[in-house]
Amino acid sequence: MTGPDEPRKEGQDGTGPDRTMVSSPPPSPVPAEEGAAPDRTRISVPPDAPGDAGDERTAFMAPGGGEDATRISVPSAPSGPDASPAAEEARVPILSAGTVINNNYRIAGVLSSGGMGAVYHGVEIGTGDPVAIKAILPDLAADPRAGALFRSEARMLRQLADDAIVRYYNYVHDHALERYFLVMEFIEGITLSDHMARSGPLPPAAAEALIRRLARALSRAHALGVIHRDLSPDNVMLPGGAVAEARLIDFGIARSARLSEEEAPGTFAGKLKYVAPEQLGHFGGHVGPETDIYGLALLVGAALSGRALPMGNSIEEAAERRRRVPDLSGVSSGLRPLLTHMLEPDPAARPASMEEVLRLIEHPHLLPPRYGGPSAAVPGGLTLPPGLGRPGAARAAGAGQGAGPAPDPAPQPPRDRAALRLIGGLAAVFLALLGAAGWYGWTAGLIGPGKAPEGGIEARLPPRQGAGRAGFLAAWQSGPCSYLTRVETGPRAGVVERYGRRRGDAAEDNAALAEAYEARFGSRPAVLDRPVAEPQCAVLDFARSLQARPGPLPVLSATPEQVASGEEVRAAVAAPGPARLWVALVAPDGAVYDLTDRIGPDGRLRFGLSLPEGAAAAPQLLLAVAATRPLASAATATDGTPAARLLPAVLEEIAGRGGGAGVAVAHLELLPPEPAEDG
Repeated sequence: MTGPDEPRKEGQDGTGPDRTMVSSPPPSPVPAEEGAAPDRTRISVPPDAPGDAGDERTAFMAPGGGEDATRISVPSAPSGPDASPAAEEARVPILSAGTVINNNYRIAGVLSSGGMGAVYHGVEIGTGDPVAIKAILPDLAADPRAGALFRSEARMLRQLADDAIVRYYNYVHDHALERYFLVMEFIEGITLSDHMARSGPLPPAAAEALIRRLARALSRAHALGVIHRDLSPDNVMLPGGAVAEARLIDFGIARSARLSEEEAPGTFAGKLKYVAPEQLGHFGGHVGPETDIYGLALLVGAALSGRALPMGNSIEEAAERRRRVPDLSGVSSGLRPLLTHMLEPDPAARPASMEEVLRLIEHPHLLPPRYGGPSAAVPGGLTLPPGLGRPGAARAAGAGQGAGPAPDPAPQPPRDRAALRLIGGLAAVFLALLGAAGWYGWTAGLIGPGKAPEGGIEARLPPRQGAGRAGFLAAWQSGPCSYLTRVETGPRAGVVERYGRRRGDAAEDNAALAEAYEARFGSRPAVLDRPVAEPQCAVLDFARSLQARPGPLPVLSATPEQVASGEEVRAAVAAPGPARLWVALVAPDGAVYDLTDRIGPDGRLRFGLSLPEGAAAAPQLLLAVAATRPLASAATATDGTPAARLLPAVLEEIAGRGGGAGVAVAHLELLPPEPAEDG
């Protein structure tokens, strides 16, 4: 359906109208207002929409524009003698209804027009299905720079596939018209801004559903390097008016994180009431995922209050208002602490990713106390080592002394901020998770054994690299619920660890393993048993499935290996290069607790545990997974999900995108306190 030409990107300067908001009948061409800047996108509204949209809807101004221009809702008006000369001069050339594009699509009417082109309501000729068609202006089509932007936009946006993002179907170069077109999904519905104007603020439950849905969609976009940069109620479509089916539109000013600012004209994109501080030049002006985190908070804050937050009506005022967290007193919702965190002026102080936003929605007690969220309760029987406290609390000088230094992770290149924030402040959350489990007397055998991942999934993973030690250990037949791994660094380097159930024939099998290993590699290793509880078998099946396959390999260590009640534990985790880490605790009952967002900048954690007298010793497993992209199934799982259910889903996600993940496992044994002596 397309020619051989590559897609072209439009709108990186903020002028591309990627508007798929539609209601029948399609609006006629709308001339620009007299004296209006030609780079301001005009968006038609449904005939029954209120006249006063109630928020700022113009897309694009350069810094110093001095105003927050408003989207103008005007009735259809034909051009001709009644149109002003200025309006005629400013008009975007419009293709007439009936125009056929590339023998595949027919234009039915215009939806919107702007500085780089127009968006049309069209029909796919072969099927009769409605589509939205975005066209680049003829003079810009001849400009190699603008054409490259349009091509880049098409390439980026066709990769986006999510229920909450408008779908991009096709890229067309019509040689007869000498125009480039991007074919998109046509959505019947209204914008969130129109819904707010009609119905007022969203109820808290609807707002929470909205932020969850949009955060998941933006997480997918960010994983592809695409930053929206123009999040506002005007760019959220509600098919049939349903908030639960909200769709993001207008990626026309979206920027790939891989493109530099010099690759697109203009330095500002977005609506003034909804831009982040860095879009106005603060904090170095770098635009990244944190920019959309800020914009999403402004969008949801507006939805909860029924109008845009007071963020300034001019460039100068807007820049000043963004030096501090905006006033959220009008936002009556349990989301207020999270929105406050997302609206930190410094991008580094916001949640590190949309995955973290989702995690904080699910577990608001993980928010630092300064944002006013609920605090995680410390269960009875739990002791805190000196200097440790709840997340967000300052650590006392000399904290954690007496347990010895933690083993250093292998050297690694600098990681991005999302990966670097893996263990800091973990103390209270990790203590609460493990301590609560100890308090309730974790024992083996509470849940049935985890099922090994199906062979069909493993067949879709990259082939094992069987020539090395890891491949040899992965192929060793040691029965179900087993995982053999070699310690690569530290004082136990070269030792083979055997994770699995306690077995009566373990000594014989270990001897056979050591003998075969020596015959293959020339050295006889010591084999150390790491017993696990039956419900933890799913961890071993998962780790073995990914063992010796291509992908980033994390390094995970914890000391001491046996933890007496009340003692301090230290752990460290690292991953190579830009790999994304997921770290979890798997309790003896198989419950999985996500610890990813609690790892500190140095990749370390310290925590203390206690058990009541008479409790049985129980193994604890730490699991680290390094992947080339964030793991959505892991990031959105609820704490306490059984490993036998969650880990096969994570493996399915990894297999579905071609593999590229590595695993590390660490073992701890929590011992009960010694009985107090009489007298």
